Amino acid sequence: MDEQEKSSPIWCLVANVRAEIPYGPGGKETRRGTKQFYAGAKVFCFPVIWGDGYENIMVIGRHRSTHRYIKMIVHWKKLTNWRAELVYSPYIISQIIHPVSKKPLLDGSEEAKAEIEAYATSMRLREEALKASHDSSNSDSGS
Repeated sequence: MDEQEKSSPIWCLVANVRAEIPYGPGGKETRRGTKQFYAGAKVFCFPVIWGDGYENIMVIGRHRSTHRYIKMIVHWKKLTNWRAELVYSPYIISQIIHPVSKKPLLDGSEEAKAEIEAYATSMRLREEALKASHDSSNSDSGS
């Protein structure tokens, strides 16, 4: 990667950590954020790396106590507000590489933008479907 490519922004799937995340048996308890990230923390999501249907996502975000960037694997249900964003941070850009080949996974092209926007749309639809199924199961149990 030459100096020009290093300074070029990349398109990335970005999300925020949910304000309330269900925990415990049956999800009856809620916690704000995760152990590593504050509620509302912005995280940069890697594209699909392994074949789990994007259930567990490798993300980079600021740790809630050290405020340093950390790389974690987070379940998609703990994230919300999915969107495509141009990332300019040289550190984030340098970290979004394939774990084995060390090649960049994303770039600033229009094709990458379209792919990331498709991911964002897919995740928003998945989130809405989960909410709808949760709402219908609550209304069924309340009858």
